[in-house]
Amino acid sequence: MKKSQTLISTVLIFLVIQLAISQYTTIPDVAFEQLLITQSIDSEGTLDGKVLISDLTLIVSVNISSHIFYKAQF
Repeated sequence: MKKSQTLISTVLIFLVIQLAISQYTTIPDVAFEQLLITQSIDSEGTLDGKVLISDLTLIVSVNISSHIFYKAQF
């Protein structure tokens, strides 16, 4: 009995940690994230390189026709 309780507790802790970590999708392109903010998709409204997954769940498309993206020079 004790062994199964320990296993269940361990699994639950692991799941909680995974849920806490995976609440965001990384958006490494600052210009694209700004577009998401402008179109009210990124509800946080800050350029932090991530967007809440809940903000993206119902999005089917993003209009980028009027937005200019610049190629980074390295």
